[in-house]
Amino acid sequence: MIVGGLPGSAPSPRNLVLGNPFMVRVGNLSYSLYLWHWPILVVAAQVAGKLSVALGVLLVTASFIPAYLSTRFVEKPIQTCWKLRGSAPRAFMIGAMCMIASLLAAVMIFVSLGSSGTSAAASDPDASGAATIPAGGQVPRLDHLSPEVQSALADAGGDNPEIYADGCHLEVAETEPRECSYGDTGGETLLLTGDSHAAQWFPALERLATSRGYRLVSMTKSSCPFADVTVELSNKDRPYSECAEWNAKVRSFIEDERPLAVFTSTLGSYDVAESSDAASLQDGLRRSWEWAAGTGAVVIPLVDTPYMNSRVPDCLATNVRDPEICSTTQQEAYKHPGLEAAAATGLEHVKVLDLNDKICPGEVCEPVIGGVVVYRDQHHLSASYSQTLAGILGERSSVFLNNAQ
Repeated sequence: MIVGGLPGSAPSPRNLVLGNPFMVRVGNLSYSLYLWHWPILVVAAQVAGKLSVALGVLLVTASFIPAYLSTRFVEKPIQTCWKLRGSAPRAFMIGAMCMIASLLAAVMIFVSLGSSGTSAAASDPDASGAATIPAGGQVPRLDHLSPEVQSALADAGGDNPEIYADGCHLEVAETEPRECSYGDTGGETLLLTGDSHAAQWFPALERLATSRGYRLVSMTKSSCPFADVTVELSNKDRPYSECAEWNAKVRSFIEDERPLAVFTSTLGSYDVAESSDAASLQDGLRRSWEWAAGTGAVVIPLVDTPYMNSRVPDCLATNVRDPEICSTTQQEAYKHPGLEAAAATGLEHVKVLDLNDKICPGEVCEPVIGGVVVYRDQHHLSASYSQTLAGILGERSSVFLNNAQ
């Protein structure tokens, strides 16, 4: 384009295209047009959701109006002002003052959004997320993401439970459980144990323990279910001996401490070492739950959460104007239905809890509910959403906890 605009000695096709009066006028407005068209498109998308091609073209065309006005009454007068043209120091000083004013305005907007831009629904677990789901179980489908949700996406992939930062969630090579206590350390003990699908429930349980005077001990380990069976280590094609050793030590803790309740959950897709029987994992879970119940604890397995079709924060970040692309049907999302109920069949002191009606209400699992991103990846709840489940978790588990006391 630059080369095509160089002056030529003879008429040429390029001069007919780029040299005609209309294109010259567009060129004269180009900088103001560049500045104006983008905010107009962004504001319109926030108000109206996803823009059609026709509406986008119309808005860009409409941006010629403020572009012309700002060129005519702001840009050109400044360019031709003799006071500025005649004094470089004066021009520099005025330019510097304009830049400082712009920076101050940006800082004030940033501070304002940081202190009050997040709605109560996004900051108060009792007024956001799962707490906003109506009795009928339907949540509104989104046609665009709010600014608050968009700003939260930057950290959503790392929205992990506190136990990760505290070093309480063990990695593959570690076998010594860490006794991390939360809530009321003088109250009766609740134990949370299992793999990362158990760890995702920590924020909800921690709120429950704190509000009701329980001591919550967290003992979780990556890719390691609370099960009396040796599973295969994912992608390593070997028995996960570190998991078996860790499980034995968790059982020793339960035997010594006699917790009031054991909360657990598990990924449902483990392969069992030296076994091709699909029921082997179910049998291993059953043996562990039955044993723990025999110590006097009520065992509360939480049904595994639905699996989304994509990593939710990444999908939302690339589909701000059409977040429904990131939703998943229930039929696709439930990978291992009935595992926990089958493993607990006939066990009197094992009480299965299913909170998935507050995670995937209706026929479609939504990526955002009540202003909160539901998942931090494809199949782990975000800590922010887990917190909003504390009320319903407390309500549904209270009868079991009260009977156990």
